[in-house]
Amino acid sequence: MSLRRSVFFFALLYWACPSFGQEPAVVEQPHAIEPPITTAPQMVGNPSFGEMVFEEPSDWWPTESPSNYWVTGEYWFGWMKGANLPPLVTTSPAGTPNTTAGILGRNTTDILLSGRVNDDMRSGFRFQTGYWLDREYGLRLEAGTSFLASQSTQFDFNSTDFPILARPYTDISLNGATPAPNDTISTPQAILIAHPDPVDGSTGLLSIKAKSGSYYDANVDIAESIYKSEHTNVDALIGYRFGRFADRIQFHQRINPNSLPNSQIDSDDEFSAVNTFHGVDFGFRGEIERGNLSLTLLGKMGAGSLNRKVNISGQTTQVITGVGTTTSPGGIYALSPNLGNHQDSVFTIFPEYGATLKWRVRQNLRVHIGYRAMIMFDAIRAVDQIDFSLNPAFIPPVTNANSTPRRPHESFSDDKFWIQSLTIGGEWSF
Repeated sequence: MSLRRSVFFFALLYWACPSFGQEPAVVEQPHAIEPPITTAPQMVGNPSFGEMVFEEPSDWWPTESPSNYWVTGEYWFGWMKGANLPPLVTTSPAGTPNTTAGILGRNTTDILLSGRVNDDMRSGFRFQTGYWLDREYGLRLEAGTSFLASQSTQFDFNSTDFPILARPYTDISLNGATPAPNDTISTPQAILIAHPDPVDGSTGLLSIKAKSGSYYDANVDIAESIYKSEHTNVDALIGYRFGRFADRIQFHQRINPNSLPNSQIDSDDEFSAVNTFHGVDFGFRGEIERGNLSLTLLGKMGAGSLNRKVNISGQTTQVITGVGTTTSPGGIYALSPNLGNHQDSVFTIFPEYGATLKWRVRQNLRVHIGYRAMIMFDAIRAVDQIDFSLNPAFIPPVTNANSTPRRPHESFSDDKFWIQSLTIGGEWSF
């Protein structure tokens, strides 16, 4: 190729391709407009194991920081161990002599009142709150309180319905006999409230009210996780526990003697018992969780001091025509030897058990149903403090204040007292 032709060729090529030997130009493409992303609940887990957990959108239930507090509220359908009444009221058929009417052990005597009372369902509640102290070690502070309502039963008897009406007791006075040393003579007897005898008889009424008081408690515990796996957690608990239960029984009788028209004798007895527990509280709580469902098992033991108080009061008011009104301390079972306040303290245990089934309806909200039981050992009941063995010399009007033996007396007879309840409630974390 001649030189002239070569020069012409390269000149033509340079003119046709001005970017020859330069970097190629970058042509910007228009950005595609991405559609907005919407977050919907996603189902995760292994359907073959039934673990279907719905994750909520983060803008609905924020999850950037865990909940540090929680509160729990429960409604209780509760039952307490009822008071077991001994034979308190008796009657006999018409024609029974006043010397044998109403006396226990006679084939002519019928018992009008005895058995268990105040053991029906009652309402209650429980509140509990907690705070995470250290999540790394599973350390939490918890506090709670419970309440179960009181229950009472009243029984009324009168001489219209029962012409013979009596209150039984055991006479342990010596009655002029000479017993062996430290011995007494026990004879079943009865106080006649009503009897149709025209001279030695009377009309009257008797009212008895047995009240099972409210139960309430409180606790403060430290809980620490001692075992944790993917679906299981076990806590150890230790803290302080308080519990209180009280009950009482009241008697009111009125006698209108047939031999003293327009006269009346009113007698009142009241026995009350209070149990107050203070002690250490320790135990374990385990939780098994599968998806939104979980089962919690609780076992705790309270151990400490049970302070027991008994108050016995009585009064008799006599309105006698032509004589006037007199008031004396003492009724029938509450007499000068046992009147007043009495108390003692014993070491006892106070176990508690429970099971709760929970369902997570929201990330920070669970609802639950459950069962709970508590047993207070060595507790006293008011009716058990009645001493039916008495010296009638102390029944007003007192005939001999120095009579022996000095009975009735306080007994501090104790028994196990239990509470059980079905619960329904919820737990909120925040």
